[in-house]
Amino acid sequence: MTIFVLTENSMHIEKIKKSLGKHYELSFMNSMDKFLELFSGDNNVELDSEECVVVLLEYDLYIQYDIASYFKKDEVVPFSPVLLSDNVGNIDLSNIFDTKTSLMMSLEKITNKELLIQIQLLIHNFYKMQQIQNYAFFDLLTKIGNRRTFMKNLELYFKYYQHNKTTFCLAMIDLDHFKFVNDTFGHLKGDEILAVTANIMQNNCRKTDMIARVGGEEFAIIFPQTELKQAYDVLERIRLCVEQTTEVDEAVRVTLSAGLVSVREDYKEYKDLISSVDLLLYKAKDLGRNRICM
Repeated sequence: MTIFVLTENSMHIEKIKKSLGKHYELSFMNSMDKFLELFSGDNNVELDSEECVVVLLEYDLYIQYDIASYFKKDEVVPFSPVLLSDNVGNIDLSNIFDTKTSLMMSLEKITNKELLIQIQLLIHNFYKMQQIQNYAFFDLLTKIGNRRTFMKNLELYFKYYQHNKTTFCLAMIDLDHFKFVNDTFGHLKGDEILAVTANIMQNNCRKTDMIARVGGEEFAIIFPQTELKQAYDVLERIRLCVEQTTEVDEAVRVTLSAGLVSVREDYKEYKDLISSVDLLLYKAKDLGRNRICM
């Protein structure tokens, strides 16, 4: 874990080294502009999903910047700030960034041990907040986006298309006869199949493709900047992999049906794509399942 320290105060630097240096990797910086360049805009630093970044920030620096303005609306700020101050006492400064929690502490009044405990408590709370965000935006079983995330992304892609005519495709995917699988082999096997299916989708899609579980055994994929034939080829690979996999159990085989559409000018809103692709999914089911209709 990295702790960035933004301060020019030599006394603060020495105290932080003594209290935190044995426990965390410290990176000292004296420029807010350089630090924010790491986390905002096109230069946004990529962090491991398990990594937590804490910033020890001199209070005088903080009040000179509107830090939240560096980030897009509803964007998750990838670090948690702790404000350092020479003021007496500890002040709770929650909601500086959305629901992030921050602390302001007087380094002249706090011992090295107390500082370490406060930082560890902040990190614990930061991880808890990340867990809550995961519950809100990700499907916990398959580790992909949930319906809420899918709908939000589809709306954004549609608005972008309206302004820039950047094409994208939408697929709705349903596992065939999944109720029979659950009833015959049990729900635990069914859960394993859902997780394996999601993994197959991730392995065959690009990082830029948005994959979500939108219902019990129903998935959706948004293919940005993709023509219909390209998206179809990816879906066909996924269909064959699902049909052939024995990863869960040799006796447990499933297939999938899918509908696929490309955005068009006659769609008035993003929900029109969902209606259109749903009809194609039903058509794939009516034609015998285990196929893609586009």
